Formats: sequence, structure tokens, C-alpha cells
Amino acid sequence: MTYKSLHTPDGTTPGETFFSMLAPLLAAFTSFVLSPLAKKYISSSNLLQFALTFVMVVFLGILTYTLLTDYLYKISTTFIIILASYALFGNRDFNKISPTNKTDYITNHRSLMFLLTMIIILAVDFKIFPRRYAKTGCFGYSLMDAGVGLFIFSNGIVSPEARRKKETIKKSIRESLCLIFLGFIRLVSTVYTSYTVPVSEYGVHWNFFITLAMLKVFSSFILTIFSIDYVYLNATLLIIAQEVLLESGLAMFVLENTERTNLIKANKEGLVSMVGYLALYLYSVYFGYIINKHEKISQKVLRCIKYAILSLVLHAIFTHYFGTSRRLANAGYCFWVLFLGIYSTVSHFLVQEYLLDRSMLSSFLFYAINYNGLVFFLLANVLTGLVNLSIDTNSVGSIPTLVILTIYSLICCGVVSMLYNKKIKVKI
Repeated sequence: MTYKSLHTPDGTTPGETFFSMLAPLLAAFTSFVLSPLAKKYISSSNLLQFALTFVMVVFLGILTYTLLTDYLYKISTTFIIILASYALFGNRDFNKISPTNKTDYITNHRSLMFLLTMIIILAVDFKIFPRRYAKTGCFGYSLMDAGVGLFIFSNGIVSPEARRKKETIKKSIRESLCLIFLGFIRLVSTVYTSYTVPVSEYGVHWNFFITLAMLKVFSSFILTIFSIDYVYLNATLLIIAQEVLLESGLAMFVLENTERTNLIKANKEGLVSMVGYLALYLYSVYFGYIINKHEKISQKVLRCIKYAILSLVLHAIFTHYFGTSRRLANAGYCFWVLFLGIYSTVSHFLVQEYLLDRSMLSSFLFYAINYNGLVFFLLANVLTGLVNLSIDTNSVGSIPTLVILTIYSLICCGVVSMLYNKKIKVKI
């Protein structure tokens, strides 16, 4: 008997999780493709670029995760047909080396993950949001589960080490203190306002900001000691060690519904999942390091496909024996997120190389979000809290929900766009 038998999976299926991410991904690709077609107007106007991306990606994302959840496959198929038709007019050399070596595809992947995260963290509080997309209790698949891991993946692929730069431990600790401060502010504000936060997510005092801070410190120590070329070995050892510990009783400790009588028991989810998240982050750093290599496009694509297939196979093996658990951040979960992250990144890369005009590889909104990513994430969290404190989200109807989500998204996107337009980068 393995710890997998402790609970029955909930949430949704891997297939629906995949397609729930695919629809906005394809919408983003289509918006990139349409931009050059209207280049005369869009390239000269940040406002028009913003409007196109907001309507096609953000608003469609809101609809996809609320009213149109039963039409995921039809939406995806429609965009696939549009992109395939457009691709027929292109004549690309699959064996060339990109003359610009632009990494806008990484910007596009990260910005899309930030956008989807922004939509979901508020939408989940309304009854129109499908409950199967919310975070699972112990085991299973869901859109929000994937989103948590993909946020970490997106940070890993743009880390200094992934870009062949060394970051000092001192600097990492300094930056982590800012995240810990944000985590502390979030804890105090939730307690002061009696804001309901499920303790089964990270614990009583722990939260996602603290997880990000700890990742910053621990990964910095590891990447300072070990060469980036072999960091995947460190990640593999961590993930194996965690599975051994989980099987030896650590999973029972986390999943049992016992009184939280001390700090360790109070924050057991956050502490235990740190090992898995650290492994996921290190894998992501290594993948970022690999995709930054200057090589033929065909070689880069084949390498990425190889890693995606390997991640999916490892996910299937570990899930068969131990299940997939976001709460534990076990191997099955980490390799599932890694597969989704690599798939998304390589998809953005392929679209950049074979479908997009070289003069326009991303959108104004995506550049803006990537420029102040943490500000965007923090603003979304603050506004989510304010909305929940202001209204009873469970009693709001479908149309008012769409209005609230649209205004909320406009504020988040509008703030970072104005900051980017004035080239103001907020250091947090």
C-alpha cells in the first residue's frame, strides 16, 4: 500500500486540464498573428494593441473559465483551424538559426501564465467558476493546481542562472526578504479582516509568497555550489528523496486531519511541499538554460520535445504508483507541471519562428506584464481580497460576475501597461 491510497482523487481529468490551458494559448497565438495583418494601425498604437490582446486573450479567458467551459474543444479546434490556415501562406526554413535570437516566446509564455493566474484567483470565488477547476483537496488534477506549479516554472526559466548569470547568495537573501515581508503582510491582513484561507493549501501561517522566498534562497545555495550543467541531477535527487520520505510516513503526517499544535504541524503543507517545488524550480532553471543555447531551430525544437515526452512519461510512472498531489508537490505533480510548462514554451517558440512577423513577436500588454510581473501578481491578489471583502461572491449572478472580472482585469492590465509605457519598473 502506498500513500496514494490515502485519498480518492478529485478535480477534473488531465485532458480537460490540458485543453483548459490550450484554448487561451491558441487565442494568444491568433492575436499575435492578427497584429501584423493590421500592422498599419496596431503597430503605431499601444492602445489598439492593448485592446486586441485584452479582447482576444483576457476576455476570452474569462469566458473560457466561466460560461464557455463546456465548449473548450470547439474553441480550441476553431483556433487551430485559423492558425493552420494562416500557416499555409508561410514558407519557413526549419533548419535555420534565428538571426535575431529573440526570446519573446519566453515573455509570451510568462505573461500568459500571469494573465491566466490573474483571472482564476478571483473567478474561483464566484459560483459561475467550475468547482472541478479549483484546487484539489489531496490528489488529482485541476486548472488551479497546474497554475501554481506553472508560476514557479515561469520564474525558473528566466532566473539569472538560466541566462548564464550567477546571482550571489547575499542578493538572493535580500530579494527573499521582500517576498517574506509580502507573505507576512498577507498573513496579517487575512487575520485582521477574517478573510477565509483554507489551511490545507499551505498551512496556518505559510503562503505562496513564503514559498517563493524559500525557493529563492535554497536554489541560490544549490546553484552556487553546483554547476548549472548538472543541476538536473540535484533536482532528481530531491524528487526521489521526497518520494521516499512521503512513502515512509510524511504523506500521512501532511494529509491526516490532526490538530495543529505547533508551528511545524500548523504549516506542514508549506514545509513538505517545499522539497517538490524546489525540485520543480531547479528543473525549470535547467530547461531555461537549455533553451537559451544558440543552436539550429530544429535542434532546439527536438530537444524540447524530448524533454516534454520524458516529463510526461515520468509523470505517468510516478502517478501510477503514488498519484498526483499539488498539496504534497510530489513527483507526479512536478513532472505534470514540467510537461505543461515545456509544452507551452515550445509552442510559443514555434509560433514565433514560423508564424509571426519579425517586427512584431509579442504584444504591448504581454511586454508590460513581463516588465512588472510581481507587481501584476501582487495587484491581482490585493484586488481579489478587496472584492471578496466587499461582496458576497457566491450570490452574484453570471452577467455581474463577468462585469466584475472584466473591470478587475482591466485595472490589473491597465496599471502595468501604464507603468511600462513610462518605462517604470517597480523593484519588489
